[in-house]
Amino acid sequence: VLVGYAFNRRWTFAAHGAANARLWRYVIAQLIGLAWNSVIMFAVVHGAGWSPYLGLLLSLLLVPPLTFALSQFWVFRRRR
Repeated sequence: VLVGYAFNRRWTFAAHGAANARLWRYVIAQLIGLAWNSVIMFAVVHGAGWSPYLGLLLSLLLVPPLTFALSQFWVFRRRR
């Protein structure tokens, strides 16, 4: 998590200042992504009885855009 935060802060979003608050928001955003991944996998495998590979595919298509949006618009948003 710390390495991902450091890379996203410096290169992806080029954010400056308020590192402490952003770190906690980043951790929360990643936990939200993990929770959605778990919900998708559980629903696909146990709820629908489908292949875990379909759950993996759905997670790969849905969770990264969610965590990116959370990072861009909440974690590393530019203050005006």
